[in-house]
Formats: sequence, C-alpha cells, structure tokens
Amino acid sequence: MKKIVTIALMFISFITVAQTKYEVDAINAINQIRQDPQSVIKYIDSLKKNMPNYTNPKTKEDYIQAYNETIEFLKTQNPVVELKFNKDIYNDVSKFNFVGKHTGLHYFENIIGGECKDAYNDVVKLIVDKNWKDKEHRKTIFKEDIKYVSVKTFDYQDMKYTVEDFQ
Repeated sequence: MKKIVTIALMFISFITVAQTKYEVDAINAINQIRQDPQSVIKYIDSLKKNMPNYTNPKTKEDYIQAYNETIEFLKTQNPVVELKFNKDIYNDVSKFNFVGKHTGLHYFENIIGGECKDAYNDVVKLIVDKNWKDKEHRKTIFKEDIKYVSVKTFDYQDMKYTVEDFQ
C-alpha cells in the first residue's frame, strides 16, 4: 500500500498546471517590472494623464499624487531577481478558492478585483497601490527575499479576482 501511495504522489507532482494566458501574462509582467522597474514609468505616466483628479475619502490619498509617488519610487528601485512559477502555491490557491483558507503554505498575497483582461495593467495597478497608504501590494512585488510566484484568477460573487501569491 505504501508503494502505491508513493507512486501516486510522484505521479501527481509531475502533472502540469493549466494556467490561463492571463495568469502567465501576469507572472511575466511581475518579472519584467521587477527586473526593470524603470521600464513601466512611461506607462504609469500615460495612465496618470487619464486619471480624474480624485481623493480617496477613506485614505485621503490623491490619485494623481499616488501615480507621481509611484514614478518617484520606481526611479530609485533597484532590479530584483526573476520569480519562478510555483505550482504548489498555484494548487494551494486553487483549493481555497478565494475564501482565504490556505492549506499551510506560507506566502504573501495580493488580490485585485476587476475584469482581469489586461494582466500588465492589473500588475501596474498593484504597484501604484492607490487605495492603500502602506503600499503593501507594491512592497510585496518588490520583496528581495521571495523566490516564487503564482497567479490565479477566480470568479467570486459576480466579479473576477486575481490572487497573486509570493513565497
């Protein structure tokens, strides 16, 4: 019996994960921006030009100010290593299906809601992180000590969400 379980576990570990194009594109965007933070500055500047002059009533943060602050941050951000895809995190995230019940792996997490159509734009939104004063989403993406990433999309309560997990 022990041999059957061992063989089954070995077989399961070789099964490939069926990532969507969006999920792969999001990982590529994260790695591109991690490795060349200044490459996204022009894109953020173009987004800023289309942004209404708005202050978040909860955080008191001005959106234009958030974009400007992000650009200044990126000008001085050093490149960090490329992250490797981790199928164990991907499978773990798939199990908890966005309700926050992880199965024991330790990792950092970013969550974004929306259409999940433009992975690059969604990653940039997390780097600008305009609705959170502490900029935890940005800090997570640029953490130097993480080595692995997984991106998973879910439909939840009539909205699509992207969960980015880092280990």
